[in-house]
Amino acid sequence: MSIQLTTMQSAMNILLNAKDYEEDQSLKRSSRTINLRRFELSERTMRVMCCRDRLSRHFIEDLSSVFYELGWYMISTGEASFLFLRINATDNWPRLGARLRFSENNELFNDVIEAAEDGSNLKLRRAMRSIRRIVNDMIDENTNY
Repeated sequence: MSIQLTTMQSAMNILLNAKDYEEDQSLKRSSRTINLRRFELSERTMRVMCCRDRLSRHFIEDLSSVFYELGWYMISTGEASFLFLRINATDNWPRLGARLRFSENNELFNDVIEAAEDGSNLKLRRAMRSIRRIVNDMIDENTNY
């Protein structure tokens, strides 16, 4: 390509695409308001939107910084696509602290901390097996953990 867009131009072009999709969906689904707060783009689509034959690591880092300045998180999935999330979309998300509410979970949490401090691999493995059983439904099936 003869002209490559700057990171700001690329970000604006991507947001224009998102706005166009939002308006298109609003017309198709007039019974509800569409407010695009998250979306995904393939690497191929990103190359087209940014007028680039390839996306260098440096370009992606700079583009991510520009999106942050514009109020968006840009996250690489590591699988040839990127996620975009409005920063203010996280405003009402629960903020978790380190205090656990249920005594059994708190005991496991303390076992992990103690094992790490003591350097006890056996105690840590046992605690992790117990934790895995508790959180299993929160882990994707394709994870090799």
